[in-house]
Amino acid sequence: MSDFPQGSNGRARRRFGDFQFDSATRKLFRDGQLVKIQPQPMRVLEALVQRPGQIVSREELRAFIWGDATFVEFDQGLNYCIRQIRLALHDDAIDPKYVETLPKQGYRFIAPVTGDAGNGILSAAREPSPLALEPLDGVRNSRALLPPAKSVARKWLFMSGLLLAPAVVLVAAVVLVMGGRWLGARKETRPMKVSFVTTYPGDELDPSFSPDGRQVAFSWGGRRNDNRDIYVLPVGGQNPLRLTQHPEEDMSPEWSPDGRSIAFIRRHAGQLASIMLIPALGGSERELYGIHLGQNITGIEQRKLAWSPDGKWLVFTNQRLSGDHALFLLSLETGAARPLFSDHRSQVEDVSPAFSLDGRRLAFARFDSPSTSTLLVQNLTSRLEPEGEPMRVPNAGSNPHSPVWGADARHLLFIDGSGVKQFEIGATVKPVYEAGAQLLGLTFNGNRLIVARSPNNSDIFAIPLRAGGLSTAGQASSVIVSSSPDSQPRLSPSGKQLAFVSNRSGSEELWLADAEGGKETQVTNLGAHVVGYPRWSPDGRQIAFHARIPNEPQVYVLDVAGGIPHQVTTGVPGSGTPSWSSDGKSLYITKMAPGHSLVYKVPAAGGKEEPLFAGEGAFPIAVPGRKLLLYAKMNKFGIFARSLDEGSASPVEERLIDDYLPPFGGIYPVETGIYYTGFTTSGLARAFRFYSFATKRSVDVAPAPATIQLGLSISPDRRRLVYCADVEGNADLIMLEPQ
Repeated sequence: MSDFPQGSNGRARRRFGDFQFDSATRKLFRDGQLVKIQPQPMRVLEALVQRPGQIVSREELRAFIWGDATFVEFDQGLNYCIRQIRLALHDDAIDPKYVETLPKQGYRFIAPVTGDAGNGILSAAREPSPLALEPLDGVRNSRALLPPAKSVARKWLFMSGLLLAPAVVLVAAVVLVMGGRWLGARKETRPMKVSFVTTYPGDELDPSFSPDGRQVAFSWGGRRNDNRDIYVLPVGGQNPLRLTQHPEEDMSPEWSPDGRSIAFIRRHAGQLASIMLIPALGGSERELYGIHLGQNITGIEQRKLAWSPDGKWLVFTNQRLSGDHALFLLSLETGAARPLFSDHRSQVEDVSPAFSLDGRRLAFARFDSPSTSTLLVQNLTSRLEPEGEPMRVPNAGSNPHSPVWGADARHLLFIDGSGVKQFEIGATVKPVYEAGAQLLGLTFNGNRLIVARSPNNSDIFAIPLRAGGLSTAGQASSVIVSSSPDSQPRLSPSGKQLAFVSNRSGSEELWLADAEGGKETQVTNLGAHVVGYPRWSPDGRQIAFHARIPNEPQVYVLDVAGGIPHQVTTGVPGSGTPSWSSDGKSLYITKMAPGHSLVYKVPAAGGKEEPLFAGEGAFPIAVPGRKLLLYAKMNKFGIFARSLDEGSASPVEERLIDDYLPPFGGIYPVETGIYYTGFTTSGLARAFRFYSFATKRSVDVAPAPATIQLGLSISPDRRRLVYCADVEGNADLIMLEPQ
């Protein structure tokens, strides 16, 4: 084992890429500008730069950075340091330019490094080693619950702009590789090629390969982004064929097994929709069946159709009378439809159906909430009736969806967040591709796979308001901006600080900043699946939030002055979306029971959790200066209120507002009324609004972006409105194939 040098070793400044590292002063510069990085990550960077091209083990780094001191959270601390280094260097863990991770070995600095006087390269960069994806044995199918979701659902803004010619261009050689075939176990490995299929303005979604793999159907808003229709493009082609031109929205195209037709869904007014059929070369369309599609549990649009291999049936998502979305089967011969499951669970959404090529298995995603989904496989009889209970795909990740089958009915490819994964029945899940961006749809044919990929980024903005807080005094401007998603802003009671959530360190963590932006500081280091919903205590000394570490979500409280968050809630089902009582002694929380949500109260220091009322409720928050509790209901329009007066034995629910749709935007009460995000009946954010307790009416305060994300906050003087929205949200189709 090589020892680390203990000093500057005679060469004070080392250069790599656009960066210069001064080991004498332990400072990092980029093009002459100082790059801020904390002391411990700087020491780790120093250790790696001084041994370029060599593997540096985690134990060596521990000894170099922490010496013989006891460090019970060494792994977590080192992971944090590596994330900070990558953030400072604008590096990528999947396709690194500077710091390479070697599992079970350590890290290696792979960029060429030179000294001040240009005395030559100290170590040539080494190519990352390919990682073979071999199936593992011994993992059995399980019906246990999945780990919690990591990503936040988003809504889409179809942006206008000039048409750009699509290019089938090599983008990258992906570090993760597969066998010579996509699915199956072969020992030889080849890297994957990533190519653009479309690069149009706006979002190209819902990709579907033709049976011969030569064409792809998709939905797109067109050159002017004025109407979403169905298009077909030859793979490698330039100009798509527009199949539909109806003024209503068309989506979810699926090729028939014989390649002659394409089925798709057309949305009408309200919750009405139709399953349509059109020749693949264009022509007269016909309606096959009328369906209902209500507000999705997940904000990410999912595939809603799939053909049976014999072309005689379509499985589709439909809203039941109860309001739940379930899978149904439509006979193309009789035109009759029936539910797939006779005992469908309540308060769930079944989407993304996919038949195996032998027709004896159906994979689909089941969403319990915007942040929780399960990937299921249902065995079928020859009559397409369920045979046994659905089987859960184990270890599928935090938010799996969009499954597609291989040719042998044993292998699945699916999306989980920003990655594509592979599952073999009787084996385990393996990563295939990491996009570093949100993936929205998946289609597969033989040895090529097409996904819809969108940059997954959100920033925090502020709108100046006139005195009284009921109209704008200027345009929105950025407050918190980074190359990673920043969301869920909340101003402190003094209005001087801003709490928010960001994953710029590699996982979602809680951050603080000045109210105007700047002095951004990470205040948690949990490494959790999800961190969210920061809420200040009335005295501004504590912040309550929820986190999944690693399974059920629980509520935590952090002292702003510093320290480790303490856990407030325990048990199953988990708890989330905390807010403070007016006296700061209690927290109102949401208990996410299977199929429904309930409002509870718990002491802020921890203790017994008690329900506030028996009915459904979520996102509770007390109105300052009034004994009134506001809340919403999952995936239902409205803001509701109940009295907090202890003298009321059974407070009556009152619906105050009709046009709020949780969880996007948010609710922010003040003593005289409620600021909230108003939505259209189709679920698009329209305006930031204010509801007056005195007049019982709402007025528009400012326009709201259609890409609104989680979080809404108002300054104490009601002169600033702070919110979060997605940016750079154009989704393109990309193709993955072994080289």
